[in-house]
Amino acid sequence: MESLDRRTLLGAAAAVVPLAVLPALASPAAASTEASQPAGSATYPHAAVLPNVLETSHAARETAALIHAYYTAKSRYDIDAFIDFFNPGQMAYFDSPLHIGGVFPTRDVFRDQIMGPTLEGWSKTGGKSYPLRVIGDATSAVVLFRNTPELFGNEVRIISSFTFEHGKIVRVLDYWDGRRNDEALKNRPPNTDNPRNLGTEIVRESADPAIKTFARHLGSALAASDVDSAAALFSDDALFEDMTTRTTIVGRPAIGRYLTRALSRLPYGPGSEVLHVLGGKQGGGYEWVTHDERVPNGITALQLDRVSDYKHPDVRTPKITRLTTVWDASLLPDSTVQSLAALSIEP
Repeated sequence: MESLDRRTLLGAAAAVVPLAVLPALASPAAASTEASQPAGSATYPHAAVLPNVLETSHAARETAALIHAYYTAKSRYDIDAFIDFFNPGQMAYFDSPLHIGGVFPTRDVFRDQIMGPTLEGWSKTGGKSYPLRVIGDATSAVVLFRNTPELFGNEVRIISSFTFEHGKIVRVLDYWDGRRNDEALKNRPPNTDNPRNLGTEIVRESADPAIKTFARHLGSALAASDVDSAAALFSDDALFEDMTTRTTIVGRPAIGRYLTRALSRLPYGPGSEVLHVLGGKQGGGYEWVTHDERVPNGITALQLDRVSDYKHPDVRTPKITRLTTVWDASLLPDSTVQSLAALSIEP
């Protein structure tokens, strides 16, 4: 089936609200497989059509159910069910690689100008959507999901930030690597058209103090090129994943050595700043910004172990067990990205 260009689907709406755009979707090839409802899904009767692959080990029960139902409504192209997840008043959505997005005065404006026409267009592609991993609680969360090729001509793997108030979404921001998605990005405006604060002015940072501490300590250490302090935040068997460079590093010692080799060249390293922290006691993540117009921002998901996981009574400090980051490298030469990937190899 012929793919629909992302910009084509959004074009009419963008003419009315230049900064408005909707979030991308996600789905596996096996999207036809029916899934059992996740715990807590009785609150959301639409939550029974996605494959049962959502990892929820570091998410609050009600948050996992909400996220599952949210993407189910998208996969069904059910605008009534979908729009009900949003705050009735002011809300924000941005797509980082497309350099577009905005703050909407109400969810009805978001529906009428953006989501209604877009879900109708998506319904003709047969593309589906599902989340892969959710980390966070009822205040805010980080969600990893996948776009199927039917939607935009190539698959896209995305990390999104969600901020909630009173059980409704008030801000969503999609981060992904735009390389090899030329059709979707061909008409995007320059980075200078995207505001640096990305809608954070309409929300409060309500993440749990535990994840705030980890996110800000890690962000500060990376920005200061303090490899020792950054590495000390990880558990012995932690995973460090960069989705953009296709890098996976296993274990705290190896993570430290990798950061020693690569940190000065990574966008979330020197000069980066923490923009917004999300999540709960078990983890979440943080959005970060830079002063480089080629890579202005990105997101880093963090999973934490729990104090109860430790056997020794004197140990009370949790550690990062998994870090997953993504950023848009589409404005960088392929050779630059390839050289960054090569740094994952031990000398």
